[in-house]
Amino acid sequence: MSLPTPSFNSSTSGSESSFRIAVMGASAVGKSAIVSQFVLGKFPRGYAATIQERYIRDIDVNGSHVVLDIFDTPGAYCFANVRRLAIANAEAFVLVYSVGDESSFENMAKMRDLIVQEKSDGVPILVVGNKSDLTTSDRFISKDKAYCMVTNGWNHRYMEASAKDNENILEIFQLIVSQTKSYFSEKSRRMTSPTAALKRLSCRLRRSMTFN
Repeated sequence: MSLPTPSFNSSTSGSESSFRIAVMGASAVGKSAIVSQFVLGKFPRGYAATIQERYIRDIDVNGSHVVLDIFDTPGAYCFANVRRLAIANAEAFVLVYSVGDESSFENMAKMRDLIVQEKSDGVPILVVGNKSDLTTSDRFISKDKAYCMVTNGWNHRYMEASAKDNENILEIFQLIVSQTKSYFSEKSRRMTSPTAALKRLSCRLRRSMTFN
């Protein structure tokens, strides 16, 4: 489903039943192929640069029904405004690079930095090394090294996938849903804790004293 204008307004919210997910990365790393395999069950033949695509799909994760509002974002630099809208409005992020293209990892890392600067601490981010079907000699980085860089260096989750072979595609979205559910559950717990309630009461009292 193509959207003619870069609008990311959604009727979904950060509840346990619906999440807005942005799939981001450089051009030609397989973002659209991953989304196509997940939503449509097919691998697109040929390459066409994405301007902006949006999909809705239901998924069951650990017995819980979730509606995903998926933004397939463009990788080209000229669409920076669209990516900024995605960062501002999405609740979780799947960052994709190609295991055969070092520059795509560097590009993905820059997008990750923008997300971390814009969003709150602990925002759900899953880094995906796509094209795991490539031979070892065609890779610029091993799976173990990439895993260590992402999990130890950034404290994000990492997995590899092949959109071409439909390998780990469903698992990508199951994992990001699990991350997002945990994130909002913990956020809700902090907001409703006695300490948080006392802090909010204290702030209201200070504001009341200021204006009296």
